[in-house]
Amino acid sequence: MAAIGVHFGYTSACVAVLKDGCADVVANDAGDRVTPAVVAYRDTEQIVGIAAKQGRVRNATNTVVKVKQVLGRSFTDPHTQSHKLQSKCPVVCREDQPFYQITSGEQTQFVSPKNVTKLILEKMKETAQSALGTDVCDAVITVPFEFEEAQKQALREAAEAAGFTVLRMIHEPAAALMAYSMEQEKICGNSHVLVYKLGGASLSVSVLQVNGGMFRVLSSNTDHSVGGESFTEALAHFLSSEFKRSFRQDVTSNPRAMLKLMTGAEMTKHSLSSVGSANCFVDSLHDGIDFECNVSRARFELLCSALFNRSIQPIRRVLEECSLSARSIDKVVCVCYIVCISGGVCVLYCVYIRWCVCVILCVYIRWCVCVCVILCVYQVVCVCVCYIVCISGGVCVCVLYCVYIRWCVCVCVILCVYQVCVCVCYIVCISGGVCVCVCVILCVYQVVCVCVCYIVCISGGVCVCVLYCVCISGGVCVCVILCVYIRWCVCVCYIVCISGGVCVCVVCVYIRWCVCVILCVYQVVCVCVCVILCVYQVVCVCYIVCISGVCVCVCVILCVYQVVCVCYIVCVYQVVCVCVCYIVCISDGVCVCYIVCISGGVCVLYCVYIRWCVCVILCVYRWWCVCVLYCVYIRWCVCVCVILCVYQVVCVCVCYIVCISGGVWCVCVYCVYIRCVCVCYIVCI
Repeated sequence: MAAIGVHFGYTSACVAVLKDGCADVVANDAGDRVTPAVVAYRDTEQIVGIAAKQGRVRNATNTVVKVKQVLGRSFTDPHTQSHKLQSKCPVVCREDQPFYQITSGEQTQFVSPKNVTKLILEKMKETAQSALGTDVCDAVITVPFEFEEAQKQALREAAEAAGFTVLRMIHEPAAALMAYSMEQEKICGNSHVLVYKLGGASLSVSVLQVNGGMFRVLSSNTDHSVGGESFTEALAHFLSSEFKRSFRQDVTSNPRAMLKLMTGAEMTKHSLSSVGSANCFVDSLHDGIDFECNVSRARFELLCSALFNRSIQPIRRVLEECSLSARSIDKVVCVCYIVCISGGVCVLYCVYIRWCVCVILCVYIRWCVCVCVILCVYQVVCVCVCYIVCISGGVCVCVLYCVYIRWCVCVCVILCVYQVCVCVCYIVCISGGVCVCVCVILCVYQVVCVCVCYIVCISGGVCVCVLYCVCISGGVCVCVILCVYIRWCVCVCYIVCISGGVCVCVVCVYIRWCVCVILCVYQVVCVCVCVILCVYQVVCVCYIVCISGVCVCVCVILCVYQVVCVCYIVCVYQVVCVCVCYIVCISDGVCVCYIVCISGGVCVLYCVYIRWCVCVILCVYRWWCVCVLYCVYIRWCVCVCVILCVYQVVCVCVCYIVCISGGVWCVCVYCVYIRCVCVCYIVCI
């Protein structure tokens, strides 16, 4: 009788058998190839797997999860203490060993992690026997590379108690490499292989040396703060904030409610595999209140953007530990399966042969095929090709090509066949700080708009932007691209006015991440939703709604980086304009600015200046004149003045002044007059 392979993970377990010379992961009685590593104790019975996980909400204190974290460890071990704080099932100390306290009625029993592990392995044995139709005894079990001898011995004893004869324990990276060699090309010669494993509760990266079929682990790094559950938790916290916003009740301190949200978040995460947005419904979440929330795939990606960044750090650490560069890596094996974060069916394949090839194939429910190929050599060559085809009332083709060899060439071609729109973007970045950007946009839909933007960025933070826009058939197009300072801040503002409709698009990139989405419906209703997320010790959120005839502007900004800024604005067109702005800036001092403006010209300004000052003035007088002045002084000065006068005619004057220490001045003036366009751009050095 051939031996079986058993993987016992932190959140799930699986078993593989050999069929026709190939390893096949066996499905359990529920049809899943992985079984949750969850054990629930109810009266005199023990429940293992999916049923135990589903009943965790009602029986949380008697349900054991992630037992692998404490298997073979002492009670005083830091990992045990961390597990004790996270576990809903009480963890107590008995003879310096951790035990789970199970309470059923008036009876209390103490269960060791080894006994919990035995029940899970018994379930794996039953699954294998059902698939093979015969009894199974011999097994090979995988263990993490960082497992100590006491942990291995505890796992071996639990497996033997479950009825297994443990032939061998092998490290998980070596097992992954062996499986890869069986299905792919044979790895021979003296080479280096990187194994990337993203599990349910941990992320591990290992570098192995392969020589003549022998594997040797050179370095391994495991991050227990990143895993599949981390993405679920991020979504659950977002859902809790939405519940608080809707019902003014905070459920984060309610363990039962958070477990319900975790269950709903996991189902929503899986649903996003096949649809662009999914509804999360939780029955009686808190105080009998049913909760329902729609989550888009784009929102989910934004919530998990920080996790994506953290998932790359272990790769750099293991390369530094074994004194290898990315060029020295010959192969990469990804031990993970991605269930569509950016498409319907998403399969990730990654191989390192002195570069990284990632192929993502997404089949979307509405005829969208996305193929993304990334070729990447660490700090040397980066080639990115993205091809998108969408067929749903129109054809959209997007091709992105980027090469980085101490310089960067980025070519973006977008072709939309749906009332014809063609966008071509060409960017060249050369080491030394010179950046050239040429953007050409051609739109044919009752209006012809050609926009050419030329940007030159010189190292040192100086950005010169030359913009030219032409709109035919009664349209006015204004585009402003501004602000590159020490290569950290890029702010792009694009405004389009088309004969009665208003569309405002703002895109801002600050240090790392920033996304803004705006929707405008032509001539009828203008709904402007602006969501900005900056991940680098800064978080900004802005929400705006505009309706034809009535303008309601709600702006909430929260900045966390030694600065807290909250702004709330409500404007009703031609009726009442109330602007409440409260700013608190803490940076070795305090800056407080509070403004209230009511139609009729009431303006209150309070500003405290310590080291630097932010001053905002807003005057409203019967919706005729609005003047906004913004000034920041931090060894340099940026002053923006916007004047809008509405009195039978339209006059817009925008004045932008930049004063940089050293005597460099830049003045930009733009005016629009009814039936007449006057553009004046002045640069004074």
